[in-house]
Amino acid sequence: MQKHEALDLLNSNSAVDRLRAARVLRKLAMTSDRDVIEAAYAAEADAWIRSALSKILSPSPQLDTGSIVVDTAVEDAQQLVNDVRSQTTQELTAMVTHELGPLVGSLRMACISEVRNYDESESRRAVAGIDSFLNAIQGLHLASGVPSISDFSLSDTVLESIKTVQDERLLQPSATKISVKAARTDHVTAAGDRDLIRMALVNVVRNALEASDPLGEENGSPVVVNWGVTDRDAWISVFDRGVGLPAGASRMLEAGVTSKNKDFHSGMGLAVCVRALQGMNGTLRHKPREGGGVVAEIRWRGAKVADACTSS
Repeated sequence: MQKHEALDLLNSNSAVDRLRAARVLRKLAMTSDRDVIEAAYAAEADAWIRSALSKILSPSPQLDTGSIVVDTAVEDAQQLVNDVRSQTTQELTAMVTHELGPLVGSLRMACISEVRNYDESESRRAVAGIDSFLNAIQGLHLASGVPSISDFSLSDTVLESIKTVQDERLLQPSATKISVKAARTDHVTAAGDRDLIRMALVNVVRNALEASDPLGEENGSPVVVNWGVTDRDAWISVFDRGVGLPAGASRMLEAGVTSKNKDFHSGMGLAVCVRALQGMNGTLRHKPREGGGVVAEIRWRGAKVADACTSS
């Protein structure tokens, strides 16, 4: 697509075309195009397209080359598809949570008042299952939003995520006391959406501990979390010595797929993690460990040059 075609498409009735045009202009726009792009930004209601246009109107332009913005992200067809999918997902999940949330609340209150021994009833388990699914939809809504990219302390984020999961397990009588160990103590800074990274990590650490529970405290090794940055990306690895990958592991990242009790697990957790990472060109991968267990790796484009001394 040529620059003049992209500028024309900013006025298209199609949000997909406008987003595609904004992506192209992040590479081709010149300072002389600023007025047109500012007008498009002012008229744009779509959050994804406004985000793309705002990056073109960066306050630190490369005026010596005539380009408006420096952007290191690779703008390819797959990333555009991911962004459009995320936008659609966010719109749908917003509608579902808006309509379903109050209904679930009313159902819970009615069951509490009308069902004898509610805490021991099938009604409570059914409502808990709906709650779990609704919470997953709310997580998917957050994960599908426009990532807010900034520098953040990766080390602090990892340690806070570990504490969150450990605090959760203190409230679960059936959970073992298998520990989570941080593999490093130094400070590492990365770029990315801190909240989305934290969401993904909490889910991965939670899964690692649940996979270790069947072995019991006496036989269970601690879950170990390591992290760092390279000259290309940032990464977090979670190592466990649990029961290993489940049957059908090739589908474990799909929505609704779970080997756990569906009364309390929606099967959406890992799918939400994947969606959270996609907006940052990130991935979540699981592979078996020699000697048993699994290593889960979160990786995204969050490299910081100053931290080049770290390794993956």
